[in-house]
Amino acid sequence: MINVKKILSFILITTFTFGGLFGCTNGNSDTSKDSRVIGACLAQTNITAFGNHLYLDLVEMCKDNGWELICMDAERDSTKEAQNVDTLLLHDIDLFVYWPYDKEAALVNVKKVKDAGLPVVLMNADIPEEGWEDTDAYIGPDQIAMSSEIGEYFVEKLGGSANVAIIDGTPGTTQYL
Repeated sequence: MINVKKILSFILITTFTFGGLFGCTNGNSDTSKDSRVIGACLAQTNITAFGNHLYLDLVEMCKDNGWELICMDAERDSTKEAQNVDTLLLHDIDLFVYWPYDKEAALVNVKKVKDAGLPVVLMNADIPEEGWEDTDAYIGPDQIAMSSEIGEYFVEKLGGSANVAIIDGTPGTTQYL
C-alpha cells in the first residue's frame, strides 16, 4: 500500500528545495525546515472520511517536519474555495497545497497563487490542462485512467454482459475533466 504521508512529504520537501533554488518562494530568506509555512485549501475535510483522513495526514506530515500549517476547508463550495485562497494569500506562506473542488474555479485560483510567486502543489484532484503551467507538482490518481480501468475490470468480470453499471461522483468537481 502507498504511504501518502511519505509521498506528500517528499513532494513538498522537493518543491521547497527547488523553489528556494529557483526563486519560487514568498521571499522568506530563511530556508530552514522549521521556518516553512504551508497554506492548504482543501475541497472538503469534514464531509467524508477520506477528506478527513487526508487532512489529518497533512497535519501530521507538517508536524513531523516542523512546518506550520494554515488549512482551510472549502466544504464543497467553489465560492468559499475562492475566498479561502484569497485569505491564504494574506498570510506569509511558502507553499500552496490545493485540493480543488471546482475545475473551472481551480484555474483562476491556481493562476492567482502562481502570480503571487508561490509554488502550487495539487493534491487528489487534477485541473484542466490549461492550468498545468501554473502548477509545480501533482499528488494523486489519474482519475480518467482509474475510471477506465475499473470499467474494463467489471466488463471482464461480468463476461461482457450486465444490465447497468453506474460510477458516480459530484458533478462539476475536478474529477470530471
